[in-house]
Amino acid sequence: MNDLMRLALIGMILTAGVAHGADQIPAPTAPFVAAPRPNTHWEMRIEYKPDAPPTRSASMSGIAAPAPAGTVHQPTVIACWRDAKQGRIVITWNNADETEGYIADGRVFIKAPNGVAAAQAADGGDMATSAFYARGYPETSWVALDHYRGTETINAKPCYKFHRDAVYGMEVSTPETTAWISVVDKTPVRVLLGNALCNYSAITPWDGPVSLPPDVRAKIQIVSREDRALEALGK
Repeated sequence: MNDLMRLALIGMILTAGVAHGADQIPAPTAPFVAAPRPNTHWEMRIEYKPDAPPTRSASMSGIAAPAPAGTVHQPTVIACWRDAKQGRIVITWNNADETEGYIADGRVFIKAPNGVAAAQAADGGDMATSAFYARGYPETSWVALDHYRGTETINAKPCYKFHRDAVYGMEVSTPETTAWISVVDKTPVRVLLGNALCNYSAITPWDGPVSLPPDVRAKIQIVSREDRALEALGK
C-alpha cells in the first residue's frame, strides 16, 4: 500500500469515528429542560460581555434598591436552595448587596427594600427577576425543538444548544438568548442572555428544609386572607 492510499484509509477511519460519535447523541426530546429537583442546591455565576447588547437593568424590576446615577445594578451570583415544597433564592449584586426571596404556595416572596413583596411565579424579563419568578431554571422556559441548533461541549459536558433571536416590543423586549442544556440530565449548563454569560454550577443534593423567616410567613398569611376574601366575593 503506497503512502497516498494509506493516508486516504486513515482519513476514512477518522471520519467514520467522528460520525459514529455524533450519532451516539440522541436528538433532544420533551421536556427539553428538566424541572428543578427537590432537595437540591445550585448556583449561577454571571459575567458581562462588554461587546454585546446589554440586558435590561434589574433595578427596573423593583427587587433591588435604586442604583446611583450612572450605574446599573447587575446580578453576579444567583444561588438557589429547594426542598419538596419551597425554595430560597439569594442574588448577589455587583455592589455586593444581596436580595433574598422565597418560593412558597405558588408565589414568590421577595425581601425588597420597602418590605416583603408577593407575586405569582412566572418568567421575569431579566436574569434577576427570572431567578425569582421562573417556575424552572432561569431563562430556560423558551427552550423548544424549533430553537434547537445542534450539540456542543460546554464546561466539559455534552450539551444541546438552543438559540432564540431577540424580540423587541413596546413594553417588553427579550434579548438574543442561547442556552446549552446537558445531554445527560437536561439541566442547564450555560445561558447567554444578551451580554450576560451565565454558567450554572453542578446541581448538588441538599438536605434542607427551606426555613421561612417571620416576615415572609406573616406576608403569606396576609396574602392567604386576601385570597380567601376574593374567593368569597366570587361566590
